[in-house]
Amino acid sequence: MPKMVGKKEASEATGLSEWELTRGAREGEYPCIRIGEGKGKFLFDIDLLFETLTKKAMANIAKPEEPKKLVPFGIRKVQ
Repeated sequence: MPKMVGKKEASEATGLSEWELTRGAREGEYPCIRIGEGKGKFLFDIDLLFETLTKKAMANIAKPEEPKKLVPFGIRKVQ
């Protein structure tokens, strides 16, 4: 049986903030079960959450993003 934990415990275990876990759960980024309606409670399967975070980390390593071009602050085009 999976070990289900609340946001606080999941936050402490993963190092993600409770806000990030809530945002990711609402957007379907992090697997969870929602109990209740409105401001219901999120429960996370901690093993599945770690698996999801590992897959995301590996995907970031596999295809690094192009470096973004920096524009100096305060410089604007004059028409």
